[in-house]
Amino acid sequence: METQNQVLARHTAVLTNGIASLNAQIGDTEQKPAGSETNNAILEKELQQQMAGRTELESKFNNLSAVRAQVKN
Repeated sequence: METQNQVLARHTAVLTNGIASLNAQIGDTEQKPAGSETNNAILEKELQQQMAGRTELESKFNNLSAVRAQVKN
């Protein structure tokens, strides 16, 4: 059975990896060449979604009480 510290460490790793993945996706999206106005709109929407996802993950990562609540579940 995992200890609470092990569960927290695992959860922290998941959040850290999620943030890193979103950072990479954001970087890729920012680097994509824009061929048309439609493409720009699609890329801008995708970028905004990725940034919102990253912000949400960072908030969870920084909120230790939320992590502890997840562990209890």
